[in-house]
Amino acid sequence: MKLIKKTAVLIMSMAFSGAAAAASGGLYDPGSFDLRGIPEIGTAGETALSVGKEIRFGKFFSRQARRMLPVTDDPVIDEYLASVGQKLIAASDGVRFPFHFFLVTDPELNAAAFLGGSVKVNSGLFHYAENESELAGVLAHEVSHITRRHLAQFIEASSRSNRLTLAGIAGAIALSMLNPALGAAALTTSIGAGIQAQITYTREHEMDADSEGIKTLYKAGFDPEGMVTFFMKLSGMTGGISIPQGLLTHPVPEYRVAAARSMAAMMPKRPAYFNSPDFYFAKARIAVRYERLDTEMLLAAYQKTLEKRPSDPEALYGRVMALLQLGRYHAADEALDILVRRTGRKDNLFVIDAETDISIGLRTGKAMLPRLEQLAVSRPDSLTVILNLANLYISSGQAKKAVSILDSYERRHDDSPLVYDMLARAWSASGNMGKSKIAKARYYALNDNFDESNSLLSSALTYTRGRLDRAYIEGLIIKNHELEREDQELSKSMK
Repeated sequence: MKLIKKTAVLIMSMAFSGAAAAASGGLYDPGSFDLRGIPEIGTAGETALSVGKEIRFGKFFSRQARRMLPVTDDPVIDEYLASVGQKLIAASDGVRFPFHFFLVTDPELNAAAFLGGSVKVNSGLFHYAENESELAGVLAHEVSHITRRHLAQFIEASSRSNRLTLAGIAGAIALSMLNPALGAAALTTSIGAGIQAQITYTREHEMDADSEGIKTLYKAGFDPEGMVTFFMKLSGMTGGISIPQGLLTHPVPEYRVAAARSMAAMMPKRPAYFNSPDFYFAKARIAVRYERLDTEMLLAAYQKTLEKRPSDPEALYGRVMALLQLGRYHAADEALDILVRRTGRKDNLFVIDAETDISIGLRTGKAMLPRLEQLAVSRPDSLTVILNLANLYISSGQAKKAVSILDSYERRHDDSPLVYDMLARAWSASGNMGKSKIAKARYYALNDNFDESNSLLSSALTYTRGRLDRAYIEGLIIKNHELEREDQELSKSMK
């Protein structure tokens, strides 16, 4: 717990809305941390924290997130976040590894970036963001924390000055990011006197992430004003939208709003950024499926909006989602047809996923197969397309085809729990229980449940006779034990 007290302020400030902690006047004892050991902003301390270690710690963060948080397993939302994120990554300097963005069902306005490019995004951001550039502004800020190595620098310096292991420090920060209440409590107990040097340090990093984030936002083709307007919401300076105080645990201080506005004003002017309908589709999908709101009331609200604005993309897709949620498949089908006519988004992933769900509800899935098969050829790396096609194959008695496309996808992307879950279904439906158990075991391993994973792998051995196949299973068990020991090492600093 001692380590958490020392690191709590950085943990909170590395979250998008966390700089108010730095402005509030109380951090940890400066005598416990030597600021002279911190590399210059944006420079790399390569000797302590290698790229390989950052990736390893990032995977730990992702596993723990899946164990501790309500991570949203929605391939359409995941692909949308990845598409926005990749535009930002392509426009960023200092990218050292792939980034992974994932959604957590949480109404708090927050996002948090960790080592290895793992970025946690709360559903509350979609609720309060009014356009895609505001959402991208949040992500750009978080990406900048990683590309500018703010967190990595802190861990390296802490290891040097306090003689603590990199794993111990990284584990404490990761678990505190995943448990904000613990982080907040640690921050409260760490308040002391003579802390101006620490405040300056955290302010520098937040301002650096703001500056780099706005540049990245602009270079990626988004409107830099998106970061400004969202900062204004977080600071309470806007009268256009009311955010409950309970969701603003760390409002952005006014000096950051002013600085962001000044930076955005210096960007060369260009035509207004076109907000993709996908952003509004995502807002509606999250509202209907994950915000625990009354579906009938949402449907009525979307209908009322469409009476005033017949082509409103959020209301059009929200109506489809609400009708699906209510099991009114014929009405959903009609609503989806209207959406496609008014938006022209026939091959959009949000539309494809809804169309597949409707076809399953109407028991017309076989008619949908040729369309999905064609899309799988043109988009072989789309998780949404592959999962929907596999699901239809299984439901239409073609499980071996499902195995084939999932197996091909898995060889290129071995980090998706959804793929292994569907693959377990496909192998089971095709009569191969050994392979089904292996796939389900890998699903559990990615969700940090190694006991269940190893139990399934042991069971799979009883179905397996081939020497190479048995060696593969035994190798997975060994890998699970290694990851479990690694997790224990990274977690022990929290005890």
